[in-house]
Amino acid sequence: MSKPNNPGQLTTLSSATKIIGDINVDNDIRIAGSIKGKLVTTGHLIIEQSGLVEGEIKANAATIAGKISGNIETTEKLVLEAKAILIGDIKTKLLVIEDGATFNGNCSTDSKDPKPVAK
Repeated sequence: MSKPNNPGQLTTLSSATKIIGDINVDNDIRIAGSIKGKLVTTGHLIIEQSGLVEGEIKANAATIAGKISGNIETTEKLVLEAKAILIGDIKTKLLVIEDGATFNGNCSTDSKDPKPVAK
């Protein structure tokens, strides 16, 4: 996934927004409402505590405080904050799960230089 074409720009979906359909954005996106469909961004995805996404997500990086029902793939970092609920599979380079977050699914990390487990 490439870098955003519109650095510094932010698409915001308010808590009153409900979208059924796919979304593709070339910048950061903040979601407080709900989306039912595929979401793709070349930027940073932020799902606020009131946010809900039902569908596949692809992003450069993501910070989740709301709810996701579907698989998520990030090329860089995924953060599940304390109130986050994720039901689906994760594919990311770096994963941070805060105390209190709920995750139910499989996870794979795409580390270029995996470190062996010390015995």
